[in-house]
Amino acid sequence: MPLSLPPLMLVAVAQRICAGSAGLPMLDCGRLGVSIGSVSRLAPECDLSRLLSMADHALYATKQQGRSRVLQYAGA
Repeated sequence: MPLSLPPLMLVAVAQRICAGSAGLPMLDCGRLGVSIGSVSRLAPECDLSRLLSMADHALYATKQQGRSRVLQYAGA
């Protein structure tokens, strides 16, 4: 879901989402984990499709680091 927040606020909100969901029971065995990739609008020429692609890149990078993490897109 695209939001327009300053980068530090965006990361803080994402961290609260991760913390709030940590340990919630799932239907199957285990626990719920949330990983969030975020991006800030880097330049006016970045369209929504490119921003979503960058956030997706950050999401997969954070999943590689473990569960319940937040990562701001830093470039490829």
